[in-house]
Amino acid sequence: MAWETFEWNGIKGVSGDIPIDLFATTLKQIADAYEERFSRKPTKAEIMYALEAVLAPLPARYISDFENPIPESLNKDSSDEQGRLLDTDRYEGIYTDVSIPGYHAVMERRSDGGVNVVEAIRVITLEVRDSILICDYEINKNLTDEDARLLITTALLQKFYANDYKNEAASIRFSNKQTGRQCTWAYD
Repeated sequence: MAWETFEWNGIKGVSGDIPIDLFATTLKQIADAYEERFSRKPTKAEIMYALEAVLAPLPARYISDFENPIPESLNKDSSDEQGRLLDTDRYEGIYTDVSIPGYHAVMERRSDGGVNVVEAIRVITLEVRDSILICDYEINKNLTDEDARLLITTALLQKFYANDYKNEAASIRFSNKQTGRQCTWAYD
């Protein structure tokens, strides 16, 4: 068992294989639970909220410096992680040919599970070029690009197409046609 001293955000401490391995195992279980329920991994805010919820009632049970405030860097939430949950089960991928040309979309179901009523995302292009799945989209609701990528991946590619594109593409290039923002993900 290797233990080593460290300095992190101006605070000195000791850590080693056992606590790191236990955290890794626990975080993997948490990530699996989020994947099962929301088809995504948790955000930093969700992890930090859960950690604080465990520490806050009886901090002396778990830590020796419980009277010290949590470092500011742990409390920060990144700008694209707002701590809100996006329930991917309320969304459904579709293809429609009511217009020429046809297009793909991600539709939001009513909260009571009724008929799809809101087109949340319109996918203008969905085609493989040189082992890259090109996905150009427009957002029609109050969603972030991260939300759009998650919903396109889960509702359209995984559920509607049962990951058929994985055989042809190694990565996905997402492009928001309204903002011009692009990113490329490995197609796992």
